[in-house]
Amino acid sequence: MRFKLLPDATFAAHVRSLDSRILDAGDLVNAETFLDFADKAAIAVLERSFRAAGADEGTIWLADRTEEILIPVFNSGPQAEEILKRRQPVDRGIIGMVFSIQQAFCENEISRNPAQDRTIGEVVGFEIESMIAVPLNFARECRGVVSCVIRAHSDKTGSEPRRFTGESLREVSLATYVVSSLFDYTLLAGILGWERS
Repeated sequence: MRFKLLPDATFAAHVRSLDSRILDAGDLVNAETFLDFADKAAIAVLERSFRAAGADEGTIWLADRTEEILIPVFNSGPQAEEILKRRQPVDRGIIGMVFSIQQAFCENEISRNPAQDRTIGEVVGFEIESMIAVPLNFARECRGVVSCVIRAHSDKTGSEPRRFTGESLREVSLATYVVSSLFDYTLLAGILGWERS
């Protein structure tokens, strides 16, 4: 038997105001508030997906209010402190493209792609070999991007570079969907005053 839950007519009159309140609450999630807002379970789910995908590190990017800049609010790598100081214009690079078109992206040998913006990699001193980027939707909008990378190794010993696969992309996409759902629940619970049991 299929599970089916029908909308409750009792709440129909409140749907529009609830949608509006969720949008406003989503606007409160930014670079300054993110770590306080984000559920530890959500971060753990993403970190696990980065490892399962074979990534060296991953980043959560949030759009600023103007939607012109993406700001890194979490990074799982050893140079997180330096990466979190950087900014990515929405009109540049793969991360900006994924935010703009709201489609997941996976590419190996990304250094050959002229759309890649190498600014952050150059600043922190490493080259990216492969990248996955997935739009991050919560509070009824695309509000950022989840990305992870495989670093290029400086020792060119002729060994085959590590690569992302279709399964890697599915892993990170699924984790991003779960995180989006957790973020929506956190916002809704705060608005309605629910206590998590």
